[in-house]
Amino acid sequence: YHQRHVVGAPRVLAVDDDGIRSEASYVVIRTKRDAMAEILSAGRYLDRIVRVDGSLLFAERHVIFDNDLIPNSIIDPL
Repeated sequence: YHQRHVVGAPRVLAVDDDGIRSEASYVVIRTKRDAMAEILSAGRYLDRIVRVDGSLLFAERHVIFDNDLIPNSIIDPL
């Protein structure tokens, strides 16, 4: 099967000496050739972004699931 990651527009929560803190919603959809697509996971990313040599880079990413259970078939990082 294949996984499709859809990420919403990020929202800046804070800008300080530690970097930029942002939040973005996401949904991961699993597709199989012989079955209907299904939602594998939904939630939000909490990120800290820093400037390094003029480039913006992710320093941290926390994945917060909306659901309590996750399938044991997740093979790629969310």
